[in-house]
Amino acid sequence: MNVLDGILPRNDERCHLDRTGLYTNDILQDYPSVPTLVRLLAKHNIIPIFAVTNHSYSYYEELSKYFTMAEIGELQEDSSNIVQLLDTAFVRIRSRMHIRDHNTPRALNIFVSSESSKLTEAGSFQVTRGEVGTFKVNVKALEKVGGQDVCNLPKQDQAGNVILRPSTFTNGLEIDASVICDVCPCEQVNRGHCYMGACACQTGWEGPACDCPISNQTCLDRNGGLCNNRGKCECGRCKCDAESQFADAMCEFSSSLRLLGACEDVRTCAQCQAWGTGEKKGKKCESCDIQIKMVDELTKVDERTEKCTFRDEEDDCTYHYTVEAVGSVLANYTVLVQKKKGRTVGFKEDHYMLRQSLMQSDYLNTPLVRNRNLKGGDSVRWKITNNVHRPPPSPDALNPKELVPYGVSLRLARLFTENLSKLQTRECEQLRREVEQTLNEVYKVIPGTHKVKQTNFRLQSNAGKRQDHTIADTVLMAPREAEPEIVKVTEKHVTQESFQDLKVTPGYYTVISDRDAYGLVEFQEGVELVDVCVPLFIRPEDDDEKQLLVEALEVPTGITHLGKKNVNLTIIKKQAKSIVSFVKPAYTYSRHDQLARVPVSLEILQSGKSQVTYRSKDLTAREGKVKAHLHFKFFLC
Repeated sequence: MNVLDGILPRNDERCHLDRTGLYTNDILQDYPSVPTLVRLLAKHNIIPIFAVTNHSYSYYEELSKYFTMAEIGELQEDSSNIVQLLDTAFVRIRSRMHIRDHNTPRALNIFVSSESSKLTEAGSFQVTRGEVGTFKVNVKALEKVGGQDVCNLPKQDQAGNVILRPSTFTNGLEIDASVICDVCPCEQVNRGHCYMGACACQTGWEGPACDCPISNQTCLDRNGGLCNNRGKCECGRCKCDAESQFADAMCEFSSSLRLLGACEDVRTCAQCQAWGTGEKKGKKCESCDIQIKMVDELTKVDERTEKCTFRDEEDDCTYHYTVEAVGSVLANYTVLVQKKKGRTVGFKEDHYMLRQSLMQSDYLNTPLVRNRNLKGGDSVRWKITNNVHRPPPSPDALNPKELVPYGVSLRLARLFTENLSKLQTRECEQLRREVEQTLNEVYKVIPGTHKVKQTNFRLQSNAGKRQDHTIADTVLMAPREAEPEIVKVTEKHVTQESFQDLKVTPGYYTVISDRDAYGLVEFQEGVELVDVCVPLFIRPEDDDEKQLLVEALEVPTGITHLGKKNVNLTIIKKQAKSIVSFVKPAYTYSRHDQLARVPVSLEILQSGKSQVTYRSKDLTAREGKVKAHLHFKFFLC
């Protein structure tokens, strides 16, 4: 009643005992409710035993019925029978077992039955000590939860790791269970709905996927006939009696279709090679024998070239290319593909300045941002070069046979768990052994490589929709000259989504040497920002101020073109002599003041003077136009 009356707040389910064991929050919050006690005791596998005297026995008898597993005994006034009471309670507890499911998703219902053990009214099983019991677990997927279809529930309510734990047991049975939601193809195009596992089409449509119009209007030629009397209308399209590459959609012959036919012939190959989309994406794209050349702008050279335009069904963007006939218009195509397809990706900032004494990590998460249409996926290949402020070493200065530690990072097709961050756990050890054995087999094709070691697992923040996947970091010793081959082998297997039996997710890898790093990051559909994990190559022999260059090299898959390609990193090694800061974060002045006095504070760490450069910008400018943009420099002594 205290909570309902607003007298005291609800119990916070925490322990509030002083050093003497007295409860200290009796007047600060309400006592825990009976449902709270039932839930917490079951969560921690605690079975209560109530030993009460005769005058309160009836109350606790009713209370014990709320618990799935509980015992009650009548305690004499002098408590002389307490030992016998507990002994009797333990005998009864050992004769019953309750199997409780934990972490069950809302879309699932779990029921446990047994042919060898009798089920009591309280929901527990009657068991006999020393006998082997057999239990059956039934996992049922619900159709609706709270009036909502289960396939419309959040992912965490559709799947999970269920734990079945018997009472008095510390271990339990783990079950990975999920609801499989099949989507009918007609629902993807909004022309019908699923009914009994098949498409029920809307009026005017038919076919297994509701993709065929009932009307033959789309097959009418310019004379009002069907398919120029050279075919029949099937599924809203003309199927010509005699197939010809120079017949149009209405089975009408046209010599001008020779080049237009060339556009269609190479469409899927141009699409998969340039953007990594379409019906031939993946391994099917390897069968294409055309040549792709990416250009900034397309120009029609002569009548022997044709400018082709198609809409990409995966991201709804339009892409353009031209076909040049090298010998015959039907073979040996050179396809010029326009680079820009509708959106850009680039680094969020163009420069970072870091002070080594304040750094808490040897890497920096540098964000890449994608704008405009976020439909469909893109991947960005990047490179990091250390010490760009120094002249590059001569070819003779580096020994190509010298062994170099290469850091290799992969994103596994496996969700991260807390146990993977603990080196001594069985789960971590098993996965480490699997990763190292598989990578040793893959990289042994490169001459001079040693076995991988120092494998660890972590999460990568700002990785899009896969940021809960496991990142595996390992070290591969190999000759310096092997770096290009290591990058090539790594990207090949990441593209195939597997290193033999070890499954990885596409669009992510990192290969780090002692001088540079290469990698790939992925934008999934709807994702605007992902981080590039930039190694900072911190070495004791570093200069007092060194420069790193992060470059976005290309977009191997997707329709995005690169915007801001480079980020410069400056790392200052020496200690600061002073700290300069503005006294307040914001000041307000009238336009009539003409002059703004902004106080600056200087904290002297060592004797000397400081040079400060700052910039003033008018933030009231409209349409992105800067009204005032001034730079100043002054000295503080």
